[in-house]
Amino acid sequence: MRFTERTFEDLASHVAFCLENVRHPACTLAAAGRFYEEAAEALRAHAILRLLIDADEAGFSNDLVMSGQARRGYLRRCARDGYADYFLALSRSGSLIDAVAAGDLPLAVEIFRLSPPAFRKGDEYEDDFHWQRFLGLLLSGAPATELDASLQALDAAAEGAGAKLDVARALRARDAEAFDGAFRALLAEREAANAEDAARADEEVPVAVGTQVYVEGIAVLKLARHLGIPIEPEYPMCPTLALVPQPPATPVDEFASP
Repeated sequence: MRFTERTFEDLASHVAFCLENVRHPACTLAAAGRFYEEAAEALRAHAILRLLIDADEAGFSNDLVMSGQARRGYLRRCARDGYADYFLALSRSGSLIDAVAAGDLPLAVEIFRLSPPAFRKGDEYEDDFHWQRFLGLLLSGAPATELDASLQALDAAAEGAGAKLDVARALRARDAEAFDGAFRALLAEREAANAEDAARADEEVPVAVGTQVYVEGIAVLKLARHLGIPIEPEYPMCPTLALVPQPPATPVDEFASP
């Protein structure tokens, strides 16, 4: 798929469309979840394009922070109104990951703390839930006992195998050598998934750009560095520009209301 200025415009227009809907007085929470999620997806794709086409690391951070703000806005509304449906599932949105990749760890922690603490059967995959929960607990400085219990739950859900489980173990142990091997295995898993998604990538912009830049991988690397684990300046699908240490962007929170 070829990316042009029109691709940027189409993604920005879809974010504006989603914002218009969630702000509309007639848009109930039952209808709003879809628009918050689609806004986050479009913002993530827009962020990747900023990196790929414009080499704009500040713009990359800006759009990913906005994705986090979208998720936070939805979660705050759900908490305020006592509402829950499948859009609320912790691993349903990638916005917690986006916030970490943007370098905004406090935003990621807030998303985590507003999210359901329990797996929502039928609404998400159990291994995805325990993976994101483990990352959230690490970010929020959870006690060792809680981290170990979360890691055990991830182990059980993943049936004792997989690169994400190995990455989680290395992060928990703060083991640089184990992390390097596990992360490279995670990249290999991503490359295999990209090959499987080739047909979708020809049709869907978010999928296409996601095969070029691995936002979740960038988030894992930044979390590792936050924990004191050394990382390389660049990895496949995780370009140097996205990994340069810098403060996160601070865009106006367009999702702060209603």
